[in-house]
Amino acid sequence: MLELGLREGQSTFEEIANCQSIPPGFMPEIMRDLGKAGLVATSRGFGGGVRLAIDAGAITVRAIVEALQGPLAIFRCLNAPQKCPGGDNCVVQAMWSRAQGEMASVLERTTLAELVASARERQGAAGLASAGRKR
Repeated sequence: MLELGLREGQSTFEEIANCQSIPPGFMPEIMRDLGKAGLVATSRGFGGGVRLAIDAGAITVRAIVEALQGPLAIFRCLNAPQKCPGGDNCVVQAMWSRAQGEMASVLERTTLAELVASARERQGAAGLASAGRKR
């Protein structure tokens, strides 16, 4: 997703896989899951590829994570409390629940556009730093 945000247009699975060091065989499954979540759009055939389906500012990191991994859960028992081995006597479940809530809040507040901006800043700083060393 970050690569698509940085490219600001359509890319091929191969381009993204190469830039992000993802085995190319995983790309169709990843993009299928992101497409089902409405985050990317794909087109087939000559000139086809993948692009963001909506503006990067409207895509939260939580939406990306949940599209690829399912509902957030630090521990499985938080999504299925009835399966908690400690049941109603579990003394840590409330703490894990608070921790999960904090994590979910951070992921919900962070957008793909913010990550793209941070990546561009780092690329710019890295370019300036390497230019300074060449002198």
